[in-house]
Amino acid sequence: MFSGLLSASAWYVDVAIVIVLALFLVGGLIKGFAKSTKGFFVFVVIICASALLMGVTQEAAMEGSLGKNITESISVDSSGWGVAFNNPVTYDGEGKPYVIVEGNAVELSGGEFGFKGTMAKFYATRFGVPEGESVAAAAVGSLAGTCVSAVLFLIYVAGFLVVFFVLRLVLKPVEDSDSVGIKITDRLLGALLRLFIGLVIVWALLAIAAAIGGKVDTVDNFFRGSVIGGFFYEHNPLTTAFDMIFG
Repeated sequence: MFSGLLSASAWYVDVAIVIVLALFLVGGLIKGFAKSTKGFFVFVVIICASALLMGVTQEAAMEGSLGKNITESISVDSSGWGVAFNNPVTYDGEGKPYVIVEGNAVELSGGEFGFKGTMAKFYATRFGVPEGESVAAAAVGSLAGTCVSAVLFLIYVAGFLVVFFVLRLVLKPVEDSDSVGIKITDRLLGALLRLFIGLVIVWALLAIAAAIGGKVDTVDNFFRGSVIGGFFYEHNPLTTAFDMIFG
């Protein structure tokens, strides 16, 4: 019954997305492109654009030299993380994680292994480390994904800072222009820019929903049941980055 109610109300997602994108579009038409390239909004633009590019290029970066070098470095370093991270994990009937030490199952906890035990237990239970695999082996990919994301994000932020600095110099005369053609072009470009930001925000929210939906079928079916929301939910470049970081 609950699942049926969610499916019937999936159209609310479409309405919400349309309203959000429309507000950003109208805001861009009012503000214009030149005024949208300065102030706090520039910060929002740079963060959103960098996050989007990070999601689009994350997979390729992980398969390239950057991802391989970071993964290899973390993998080598993980050998020194101790027994709690490097010994195979097993679970009891209640789902409590244990590690095999000299043939015996020892509960994975802070009481047995200190802070490392607490961290290893959290990772094992939160991310579902497969039985027989070590926490370190399972964590390497997630940590490498986080590092690659951070590097890509910083590179893109630096690049966009330079781009917007140049744009401010080039577009400075546009704000004071009396040309109708220039003003119309400025408003249209402003609308496109803000629509892009609205779209990235929608993608970010849906990426979070997808992370939850991957574990809760009801949530997954709810978003897939909407038309517009379902399309963005299934074609979301930010989901790639979320999957590599959080699994």
